[in-house]
Amino acid sequence: MNAPAPHSALPPHMRLFAELVEHVKSEKHPPVPEDCEIPVEYYTDQAWFERERKELWRRFPIIVGHAAMLQKPGDQFTHDALGVPILIARGRDDEIRAFYNVCRHRGVRLVDDEGVKRRPGFTCPYHH
Repeated sequence: MNAPAPHSALPPHMRLFAELVEHVKSEKHPPVPEDCEIPVEYYTDQAWFERERKELWRRFPIIVGHAAMLQKPGDQFTHDALGVPILIARGRDDEIRAFYNVCRHRGVRLVDDEGVKRRPGFTCPYHH
C-alpha cells in the first residue's frame, strides 16, 4: 500500500481538506460545553447572512454539486443560491468547468433551466 502524499505536495484546496479530515480524526478538538448554544440569529438574521455571503462564501470554494451529476459531455446545471449566477458544465474534453451564467455583453442569463440538462453548448439568446 502506498504511503499518503505529504500535505505540502497537494494543491491548496486538497491540503486544507486533508488537514480538516486529520483534525477531526485526531479528536484533538476541544469538547463542546453542554451549555453551548448557537444564537438563533446566526440562522435568521439577514445582515448576518449577507456578511457570511460576502466574507465567506465569495472568498472560498463552495460545493454546488457532485461530479456524478454531470455524467456526459454537454451535461450542465446552474447554481444561484449565493447571489452569483453560476453555470457548471462538463466539456467535450470531459473536464468540468464553472462559468458566470451571464453574457458579458448583454448581462442576460445564458441558461435558465433547473436541474441537469444536456446540450451541445450554450449561447446568449441575443448572439445565437
